[in-house]
Amino acid sequence: MAHDVFVSYSSNDQPAALAVLHGLESAGIRCWIAPRDIEPGAIWAQSIMEGIAGCRVLVVVFSAHANRSPHVINEVDAAIRKGAIVVPFRIEDVMPDGAMEYHLRTRHWLDALTPNMAEHTSQLATQVASILASHPTSAPTPTAPPRPIPQGLPPRRTGTATPTRPGFRLPTTPAGRRRLMRVGGALLFVAIATVLWLRRPHAIGDVVFTVREVSGSGNNQSSVGMTSGTLRFFEAGAAIPDVAARSYRTSFVASTTRFVDVEATLSYEAPGREITVPIGCTLTSRGGQVITTITINATIQPNWTTSVHTQGWGRSSGGFWKPDRYRADCRYGDKLIGRGYFDVTNAPAASGAAPAAQAPLAEASPWREMRAHVSDVRTFAMGASVPPMADRQTQTTFPASTTGFVGVEVTVAFDPPSRPIHALLSCRILRDRRQEIGRMTLTYDIQPGWTSAWSARGYGRVTPGSWQPGRYLAACDDGQRTLGQSPFEMQ
Repeated sequence: MAHDVFVSYSSNDQPAALAVLHGLESAGIRCWIAPRDIEPGAIWAQSIMEGIAGCRVLVVVFSAHANRSPHVINEVDAAIRKGAIVVPFRIEDVMPDGAMEYHLRTRHWLDALTPNMAEHTSQLATQVASILASHPTSAPTPTAPPRPIPQGLPPRRTGTATPTRPGFRLPTTPAGRRRLMRVGGALLFVAIATVLWLRRPHAIGDVVFTVREVSGSGNNQSSVGMTSGTLRFFEAGAAIPDVAARSYRTSFVASTTRFVDVEATLSYEAPGREITVPIGCTLTSRGGQVITTITINATIQPNWTTSVHTQGWGRSSGGFWKPDRYRADCRYGDKLIGRGYFDVTNAPAASGAAPAAQAPLAEASPWREMRAHVSDVRTFAMGASVPPMADRQTQTTFPASTTGFVGVEVTVAFDPPSRPIHALLSCRILRDRRQEIGRMTLTYDIQPGWTSAWSARGYGRVTPGSWQPGRYLAACDDGQRTLGQSPFEMQ
């Protein structure tokens, strides 16, 4: 894409950067910004350098985060070396220091310290347009003169003959040539298959990254290590449903789909303070067109150790989405922490005779082939091990000060299978029906002819007193949709 301006920013300042982008492009100024203008599969650093090489002006959205970002510093340095004009757009009352002070101390600043961002971006667009008008073409990048050829080198060899390695000769007989062709064909097939396998679309999750909190003066104060889970998708209206009410899918119907929400799961040690983790998720079509970038501001409470966060894109009525395959790339800063795929199709949702049970059918294999549904979820008090079924007392109210583990028993009904089946259910423990505090996996080893099976497991700690008073929910799913749930309370 042809452009005149490169927008440089820290991912922590993405909302401000998008406001700058909108203000400039509304004024007819062509811009380049990551990740929107990076082609799918392209090398990130190379795309950044190409974007800088093609610009005449670099606008840096300056803040405490940008002041310490090595990526922003490198982008400013590269723009200056290539002769571009750097325009700092300051959104925080901080001054550059270190490497950034070296680059920006003599630059004219534009301050956007008051809330009226539209007015600030309009002033920025006016200044950038003036700069572009006074510099209609960019000066050619100077190249270093060729180095002199050192004296005293031995003379260069002449001749065209290429020495052959001893021990190898091309086959001279027809049979030998056929064998060589078969070996070469096999090697070529393996090479092509390897390349296709490496380039296949695949989800990315379980990424370890570090969240850094930066003070207003630009000094790092603290950091929290985190691990991302696999991205999940669900359809909803303008209001985001509770976690227990979400039906996770990877395929949606174009005529009925409203918002497609991206859900990110984070695991971490309890931070001891409230922190916010900004996650930018870019949605891209199969052809590489960037549909939008949404920001998930994950607010984490001091005592949490795992949480789910979501944001969606779409309209309040169906028909907005075009049939295609879409990719979601979620990043914290420049770190890719999650990637997932979903399809939007013209095909109507699959239909079939519903079972007699009122609970929803499981959609994930191998439950689907048995038309399985959860018939009962119950909670009970337990120690470090699950007691025999006869000793379990169904309980929905627990004393917070003395409860160690809460047991969850889930009974599943299904059509009798003709072979042994090993299947899993995942149960989340939610506080106030929204905040996930833990997860456990229930295992089912089902034999031929069975029509139901149960499994039980506990969540908690050996030492009582770890539960906080409040309302909780055990919600069990097959990895795609919630099949059953049971509320309980800690008093």
